Amino acid sequence: MSYHVGEWISFHARAERVPPRLTVSITLGELPDGWSRKGGQARTWSGLVGLILIAPFALLLTATVLHNIGLSAPYSWLSGSTIAILAGTVSLFIGIPVAIAMNAWRITRLGLRRQGGALDGLIALEVAPLHLAVVVIGPTCSGAMTVKVILTVCSAGIEPPEQVTTLAASIEHANPPPAASPGAGNTPTPPVFHSWMLAGSGCSEISAADTGALVADSRGRPIR
Repeated sequence: MSYHVGEWISFHARAERVPPRLTVSITLGELPDGWSRKGGQARTWSGLVGLILIAPFALLLTATVLHNIGLSAPYSWLSGSTIAILAGTVSLFIGIPVAIAMNAWRITRLGLRRQGGALDGLIALEVAPLHLAVVVIGPTCSGAMTVKVILTVCSAGIEPPEQVTTLAASIEHANPPPAASPGAGNTPTPPVFHSWMLAGSGCSEISAADTGALVADSRGRPIR
């Protein structure tokens, strides 16, 4: 089954050389003069298939929004279902691109031509409710997911492992840096490894033998 509403949202631009002029128009109705319909026609089955393809991820995204505002039941149910998570993942990476592609080309008219010393360009969308819903909802869901990932990455702090920080604090407490002897002037003493250096190393475990090798006294000999 197919349907054709016959109304278009058209963005038409015309550039002329003599006299130099650029005309831009936005119309709702038939296509501008000289332009005809090409490509596939809007069909009900295509719009329905597109909605089915984007539905799993759209439901997961809606459940997440409801969870953030205090309604946690849908999110708890969907997040605990392996099938729901798998369906949402497939919908995000495969379903949404396929749905947009199979619906956009049916209701889109793009054109560029030269005629009578002028250059005409046209971008038009047919007013087909199901197809427009797919073309709008699909990119909206993908964009919302992208923004969420970016915000999560930007707000996440990088902290050193807890066991490394604890071990480093113990080493520094047990082996404080040697004080400068009288008359030594302002000559700095050889550096020792402090907790901030260990914490920044990213190590997850340090054995007792490694600790003896890392921490040195002012003479450069391992502390036993």
